[in-house]
Amino acid sequence: MEAKLRPKSTDTVQQNRKINLIQSLSFSTFYNFAADSFNLSPISASGHLGLFKDKINVSFSGIFDPYVNRVYDSITNGQVIPYRRTINRYTWQEGKLPKLVSFSFAVSGSLNPAVFHPSPNANAAANGLTLATANPQQRQNLAMLNSDPAAYMDFNIPWNLVLNYNFSYSNQYISSQRANTIMLSGDLSLTKAWKIQFNTNYDFAVGQLSSATSFAIYRDLHCWDLSIQWLPFGYYKSYNVTLRVKSQILQALKLSKRSDYTNNVNFNQ
Repeated sequence: MEAKLRPKSTDTVQQNRKINLIQSLSFSTFYNFAADSFNLSPISASGHLGLFKDKINVSFSGIFDPYVNRVYDSITNGQVIPYRRTINRYTWQEGKLPKLVSFSFAVSGSLNPAVFHPSPNANAAANGLTLATANPQQRQNLAMLNSDPAAYMDFNIPWNLVLNYNFSYSNQYISSQRANTIMLSGDLSLTKAWKIQFNTNYDFAVGQLSSATSFAIYRDLHCWDLSIQWLPFGYYKSYNVTLRVKSQILQALKLSKRSDYTNNVNFNQ
């Protein structure tokens, strides 16, 4: 779904501009003709859109229950316990829309100098490089990067900030659950050889940072890479110091010193 905007009076080209409102939107369900009841499965919906020239990605999904549900109360051991009963009758037969029983919403984006000042040569190279056109050395580099992405830092990017926000809601008629979290990660090059990195997750429902909050320091030693990773609190509290060879052939040669989080026997959650 797109929208067309008239050109501004100051626009010398005088061409209509197009903006994407929704890049994808889909609905799906299933009907079983052989079933004796409840032939229609829940209706799923999902969509995706990009904002600010695809600098921010937004995705959403939901599940709709097309059947009528009744909630009743039962008494067990002197306690009132609600229970749910699904009736083989569609909601629109009672003049209602299908009930939204599950919903998720996610926003993600990355900010760095390349976003604000893209390089045409870099874009052309990225568009021309695929698994089919890559040489064996490039495929090997990609495989190594995918196997351990935290071990390789790009010192050519002075700073980078990644934001991920997730919201989910589930309603089972007699109970509901909600999750609301935001994840921040990024890195900053102090010099051409020093880089710091952070990664944290904040849960709005609990009101606290995740125990997986971590900090890292990277040092480019020309032929070697030195990394220090630290999880300051929580059950996973630990540190990890790694010194590895930068040579593509000797990547397996490395010296590590770490504190395992399983040693935190005195930790009380």
